[in-house]
Amino acid sequence: MGRSPGPLGVLLVTASGEVKQQVLLILRRLDYTKPLGASRRMQEAQRWIEALQPDAVLLHVAASDRAVLSLLPTIRDLRSPPVVVVLSEDDTLKQHCRESGAQVFLDMTRPECGGLPSVLATLWYDRRHPQRPAHNLEHIGPRSIGRVSTQRQNAPG
Repeated sequence: MGRSPGPLGVLLVTASGEVKQQVLLILRRLDYTKPLGASRRMQEAQRWIEALQPDAVLLHVAASDRAVLSLLPTIRDLRSPPVVVVLSEDDTLKQHCRESGAQVFLDMTRPECGGLPSVLATLWYDRRHPQRPAHNLEHIGPRSIGRVSTQRQNAPG
């Protein structure tokens, strides 16, 4: 069963009220996204991911709370995993996050959370046009996005 061509369903996972507010403000002004909720706790987030089947999970990793990284392999191992976008102020986590299953790592200290609107626009475009993936992002290679988008569209479910 394929994904609907409507807005991307996006779930935010963060323990920070400030980050929640910042990211939801960005999401609300993007007509190609549909915020599905924001979870503060890992167990709750895991249940929501399985139940809501978002297209993308925005995972905020604070320098003071790296326990949330344990969600990455769990999400990666789902039958139809969402695209995981890690938002962090700690650039030293980039390699670990990629190896653990995150497709995108964005620097929270940069404007617009390091280009979050562009990343989500590319994911939305690729979902609508799986045969013509976008090539305009440095954050991820077009193959990574296209592969994930195609997997989600072709996943039974």
